[in-house]
Amino acid sequence: MNRGTFLRRTLSALVIVSILIVSAVVCAEVKLYTATAEDYANEVESQDVAKLRARDKAIKNATKQAGVYLKSYSRSLNGILTDDDILAVTSNAWQLVGEPTYTRTINKISDETTIIVWKATVEVNVDDAELLSWIKRDNKDKSTIITQTLAAQRASEENDKQIEDLREQYKRATTQAERDSIIRRMNQADRDFLANQKLEEGNRLYYESKFN
Repeated sequence: MNRGTFLRRTLSALVIVSILIVSAVVCAEVKLYTATAEDYANEVESQDVAKLRARDKAIKNATKQAGVYLKSYSRSLNGILTDDDILAVTSNAWQLVGEPTYTRTINKISDETTIIVWKATVEVNVDDAELLSWIKRDNKDKSTIITQTLAAQRASEENDKQIEDLREQYKRATTQAERDSIIRRMNQADRDFLANQKLEEGNRLYYESKFN
């Protein structure tokens, strides 16, 4: 292939890619995702934290829906995006629409145990155009955001597992001393959860370049 032919084909390929990207921008839109999730608290746990846990899970369910769509949508951008790329975008680019709504159900498990189940419903916006912004980001910046997002996800999953383990231990506890010890650990797990919420908020601000 001579140099002239090579340059023409390269130029044609660039034009096609540009057309695809422009078409994708034109088609991009802000999509609304609605999701629900539940969490509960027994008689010794914080009901306020249980509501926040339900809210957090509902938001994550909504962003998972967005991730499924954006994974498919990314193909129209002619870009190769990994699951980590999609997670980084959906975990940090969402906008909550209005306030969550809650329903409360009281369940009596036994003579000694009553739990209150909180169901949260949220509406979340995710802009398709965030994928284009992500593709254009500096690779080092993307790597930092992915690392932060995965670390926050692991911390959230570990905290969920910890609180469930403590709830099971509390059910099996036979002495007040055991219960008091478990309650202290539950309170610490709640503080860890609230700290993780701040960590995720900080990650979203970093994603938006709001460094102050």
